[in-house]
Amino acid sequence: MSNRLDQVREEEETPKRAEYVRGKLEELGLEIRFQFKGNTIKLWPYSGWFSGKGLKDGRGIEKLLGQLK
Repeated sequence: MSNRLDQVREEEETPKRAEYVRGKLEELGLEIRFQFKGNTIKLWPYSGWFSGKGLKDGRGIEKLLGQLK
């Protein structure tokens, strides 16, 4: 059993959020899972969480982009 409260909404929103994030990252020449300072960075589009060595883990595409610039 999943701990997500609204799995239907997640299924509907994930592709939209992934496309938005993908566009922002492509502007920087990156993908959803990419290398930054030699480390793999992972992004979960629905929740907005990102994590990886070399960055301060957080939530929100704008916060991620701020750390990448």
